[in-house]
Amino acid sequence: MNAPIRRTPFRKILIANRGEIGLRIMRTARRLGFGVVAVYSDADAGALHVREADEAVHIGGALPAQRCRDAARG
Repeated sequence: MNAPIRRTPFRKILIANRGEIGLRIMRTARRLGFGVVAVYSDADAGALHVREADEAVHIGGALPAQRCRDAARG
């Protein structure tokens, strides 16, 4: 039972990589006409990938345990 694939247009791409690869993906996405969104922790607030993104979403503290705790709080 294979349902047909429904194609929906999208305008933004979430980049969850803060390194050089993430920056290359951001630049390529922009050349293709997409907006880019970065996610960042407290430790990465001033990082290049955050500054270069069209939007940036703060995901919590610097340590993974802090981010998990913050996510659980909603």
